[in-house]
Amino acid sequence: MAVLYAKTAPGGDTIPPETWQRDGDPLFIWEPPASGLELAGYSYAIDATPDDVVETTATSFDVAVGRTVLSAGQHTFSVVAVNSAGNVGKPVSFALWVDALAPSVGAITPAAGALVNSRTPTVRIETIEEHSGVKDETLELLINGSPVEAAYDATTRTITATPVGAFQE
Repeated sequence: MAVLYAKTAPGGDTIPPETWQRDGDPLFIWEPPASGLELAGYSYAIDATPDDVVETTATSFDVAVGRTVLSAGQHTFSVVAVNSAGNVGKPVSFALWVDALAPSVGAITPAAGALVNSRTPTVRIETIEEHSGVKDETLELLINGSPVEAAYDATTRTITATPVGAFQE
């Protein structure tokens, strides 16, 4: 077997491999091997190596059927063909990266309602994002309802801004 891909649902969008995406219950589809001994079926596994036990004769596996969703994180789906003699072919795999949770906010400095003694205090916001990360181009920080320039540090997972004139005396 050489072809294995994933979709969001039958007739749904194709999911690119090794790309963070929100679909935790994909449909995996493969093409049967071109030649070999009589095909008995397929063995598949998520985050493991498929064995030599036929689990299906179909050429697809829908995670949404019989299983809730894949947990957030990186997963690998693998499938092998099993012939009538019990021999398995070479497995094909698909890397699926699930991140269905939006980033959230952790600690904020200065704290809400805190008094500051500067007209240009530095505002620091910790982000909580376990998997795909925060993208600089998607950040929007508002102070007193007005947008201010902010920088994101992926190492410390913090957003920092020093707004000029955003605070009043």
